[in-house]
Amino acid sequence: MVALQKICLAPLTGTFDELGEDLEGLLANNKRWADFISKHRPSYFEKMAAAQKPKIVWFGCSDSRVPAEIVVQMDPGEIFVHRNIANHTQFVPVWLSD
Repeated sequence: MVALQKICLAPLTGTFDELGEDLEGLLANNKRWADFISKHRPSYFEKMAAAQKPKIVWFGCSDSRVPAEIVVQMDPGEIFVHRNIANHTQFVPVWLSD
């Protein structure tokens, strides 16, 4: 629960299946989230807009069930996240490999 509080998730209002294909529902959820964040962390959006200076690069799976910021309890912008299939990363530039 600490991670959820740190990255300021507003109370969940339902699943995507409950919203259906309703874009208005997604936008309404976004507005509720933004209002919640503005109320509980007034400087949040100003801080996010100012700059990002992440000190960590996170190579992780593109699985939507594993959001990097939540599993390490950090705010968005504190980690540079690169997501790909099965965490495969080539550390040698392609043009230098045989």
